[in-house]
Amino acid sequence: MPASVVPPGADGGTTSGNGHRPETNGKGHAPTPTKENPAPGAGPFGMVLFLISLGVLFLGSIAAYLAIRFSAGDAFAADRPPLPRALLLSTGLILASSVTLQCAGPLARANRQWPLRAALLGTLLLAMGFLASQVTSWIDLVAAQTTMTSDLYGWLFYFLTGLHALHVIGGFVPLTVITVNAFYGRYSPLKHGAIGFVTMYWHFLGVVWLTLYAMLAWA
Repeated sequence: MPASVVPPGADGGTTSGNGHRPETNGKGHAPTPTKENPAPGAGPFGMVLFLISLGVLFLGSIAAYLAIRFSAGDAFAADRPPLPRALLLSTGLILASSVTLQCAGPLARANRQWPLRAALLGTLLLAMGFLASQVTSWIDLVAAQTTMTSDLYGWLFYFLTGLHALHVIGGFVPLTVITVNAFYGRYSPLKHGAIGFVTMYWHFLGVVWLTLYAMLAWA
């Protein structure tokens, strides 16, 4: 009795023209990752490592701030001007930008192109507003005679807020790129991974800012 012959792909899988499944290299093994076909999860894993490294940087800076604050005692806050009101505006703006950017992913998955473009453009404008409010707060402190050289508090304030602002500026590049790509219609329900990576980074900056603001207000 002849053996049964199973046609290629009849077992529920798909095959390429040479009879091999596309997820293998013909020898029963997964194909070697390439630039065009990276290993699954390689992008998210790299992004997580990047955020961890940034987290260590900010945590180290915050730990140094707290150590100096406690060692200086009451002298640290002596004659310290109140926090600029613009910092409260900064907080609202970065929270709002996180909300609009978080909406971008579902909009891309739903293939809602114009709402996606509006969400990304809105995020970009809110980020610009955040930086403008930061500059305003620095100007207010300078007017109150608090500079990087006036006292320890001034130096730490400008260092921490400036460090965060630099990373926000760094986030402008990928944020601008995904916004431009959205206006060119380059995202679809199956292709929008870049939006997710930028969203992760932006949420990280939001958490860092909330921590900095709470710490500066408490100190």
